[in-house]
Amino acid sequence: MAHFRATFPGENIPIKMHMLENRAVDWIRFNQHIGFGLMGEQGAESIHARFNRLCQTYCTVSSTSHPVEKLKYIMKEHLLSTSPTLITAKPPQVKEPKITITHLHHLSSFYVP
Repeated sequence: MAHFRATFPGENIPIKMHMLENRAVDWIRFNQHIGFGLMGEQGAESIHARFNRLCQTYCTVSSTSHPVEKLKYIMKEHLLSTSPTLITAKPPQVKEPKITITHLHHLSSFYVP
């Protein structure tokens, strides 16, 4: 923008340039480093085309299965294709809580035969 201002001192700054200068970096930081590629028309169209291909691929999923199941396959495939690190990621281990006599006594007070 410094170059634009120096080259065209009397010109108004186009709104797109203003948005890039004043909003883009904050927006990318706020959205966890996701760029503008998916937010523009071209990005949306490419995702639309990808989903159409995935729908064709998964249309062979048994017709007796629920449409939500087909959508889950499509969404999982899309997520793994856009975030391949998730393929090897392991879910966090959850520690089993220790149950003590005090806990059992407290829980038994809710039991009504």
